[in-house]
Amino acid sequence: MSIINRTHPLNLQYRVCVVTSAFSPLGTIICKTLLKANALVLGVDTRPCDPSLNAGLGTHFQCESCDVDDAEAAERVLRAVEEKFGAVRVDGLVNIVEEGREVAGLERFAGQLAEVMGREGRGAVVNVFEDVDGLEEGRRVELVMDMAKKLAAQYGESGVRSTVVLPGFTGDADSTGAYEEAKTHMTALMKTERYVYVLLISPATNTV
Repeated sequence: MSIINRTHPLNLQYRVCVVTSAFSPLGTIICKTLLKANALVLGVDTRPCDPSLNAGLGTHFQCESCDVDDAEAAERVLRAVEEKFGAVRVDGLVNIVEEGREVAGLERFAGQLAEVMGREGRGAVVNVFEDVDGLEEGRRVELVMDMAKKLAAQYGESGVRSTVVLPGFTGDADSTGAYEEAKTHMTALMKTERYVYVLLISPATNTV
C-alpha cells in the first residue's frame, strides 16, 4: 500500500532523492518522509532493504546495495537512478551520518552527486547526524561541516544548497516524535526557512 500523501505540504513530486545509510532507523524515517511528500527515493545501503518501505518494480521507493565509500559508488548510484526511475538527474542527497562514520568517502560521494545537481542548476545536499555526543562525534561534526562548506563554495553558485542537521536521532523507526522532527528537517531542506536544528551553509560567505 502506498504511503504517498498527495496533500502533503512538502510537495516533492517527481524529485529524485538519494538517501545513504537508508536502512538505519533514522534513514528509514527520512525515506518515509520523502515518500509521503511524493518524491522518488533511492535508498542506498549495504544492509538489507527495510520491508516497511515497500520497494518494488515501478514504486516510488527503490533500493541499491552499495557502499558509498567505494570510489565507483556515485557512478553506480547514478546508473541505478536511471535504470529504476528513468531519470538522469538527482535533486537531493541525504547523508545519514551514523556513529563512527568515515567522512572521506562520504565527501567524495557527495561531491560527485553535487556536480550532477549543479549541471541541472538546482539541488540540495543534507547531512543528518544520528548522534553528536562525545569527543569523537564532535570531531566528526567538524569534518562534515567543513565538507558542507566546501560543497557550498564549489557548487553554491550553480544552485546547490549544502545543509547540516543537528542534533541527531534519539528514538526508533516507529517514533512519532522522531518522524515529526525528520519531517521538519526535510521541509527546511527543500524550502528556504531557517530552523533551530538546521545549519545552512551560505555559498557566498562559507559561514553558518
